[in-house]
Amino acid sequence: IAQVPERPATSLNGNCDGSRLALGIVGPGENPDAAIYTIDVNSGEVNEVCRIPNPPGFGGHVQWSHDNPYLLSFAGRINRLMVVDIRDKTPRAVYEEREHELVTHESWWVDNQLMFCGGTHPKPTEDSHVKLLNIDTGTVRIVGAGAWWESATPEEIAKRNWWHASGSDYGRWVAADNWHGDIMVFEGKTTRPRLLTQNHRTYGKGEHPHVGWDRR
Repeated sequence: IAQVPERPATSLNGNCDGSRLALGIVGPGENPDAAIYTIDVNSGEVNEVCRIPNPPGFGGHVQWSHDNPYLLSFAGRINRLMVVDIRDKTPRAVYEEREHELVTHESWWVDNQLMFCGGTHPKPTEDSHVKLLNIDTGTVRIVGAGAWWESATPEEIAKRNWWHASGSDYGRWVAADNWHGDIMVFEGKTTRPRLLTQNHRTYGKGEHPHVGWDRR
């Protein structure tokens, strides 16, 4: 049995070799800083990985790498894409976004890449591509292209841009949804798009599909 601080917790999930769980701790307490903890699955031992004071702030989204059982990402408030190795316990920003740049809904994919949705045109007509960041080299590429044009309305833009994205575990496919509830599948090697299904919500109303893949 693991005992963690009695404060609101978020993002409980397991690493790729099944040895540890991670979770984020937020909210008031003796130390109001947010923190990330790991739990040893076999022993129940709880270890603090790092604290995240405010500022810079903590946005949750604690997730394990699909390839490295020691590597965690989490959402920061200044730089969204943050990574920490549980062995050295030092958080680092792996992507320096521009002012007003959209960077959202990150997730791990193959080869220690972080997938996220984002673009540089501000709301309400924001562009949002599905992007891949190699955290070792800093290289960013677009695997699911969005679009932007000057005369577009927010509703039109939302039909051609992406909000959540997720990649299949063997690297073959990437899927993404938009504010109309459409789901597009992109080929991992070629980025060729294939519309899977559409119109699952009225623009701006209802739940996102929030597409994801079975781990097998």
